[in-house]
Amino acid sequence: MRRLGTFAVIGVSNTLIDIGIYALLSGGLGIHPVVANTVSYSTGTLSSYLMNRRWTFRDRGSSNPARQFVAFCATNLITLATCNAVMASTLDLAPEAAIKVLVVAIGFMMNYTMSNLLVFRRR
Repeated sequence: MRRLGTFAVIGVSNTLIDIGIYALLSGGLGIHPVVANTVSYSTGTLSSYLMNRRWTFRDRGSSNPARQFVAFCATNLITLATCNAVMASTLDLAPEAAIKVLVVAIGFMMNYTMSNLLVFRRR
């Protein structure tokens, strides 16, 4: 539970960055929601990797951090593709802000699961 809590705290920090950039791009600059989501989500990926490697999964260090980073980026791309598909298919069904909250929740669950099992796996 401690690991999940740390992941959640780091996730909140990155989610605030994500939502801030998303609001600026989509609401402020009128960029399409899926494009704005791609840019805003991608912005937090490096920060998330570094913080989770340093704190959440520090006991699962790797002799090959480059492999971990590539795996982290790959799993985040899977999450991003899933979230963008959900967003694109539901934009006509609910308010945009509600959909953004939904995809953040989906992304959190997917990222924690894949980070725990695939990226920062036990040696």
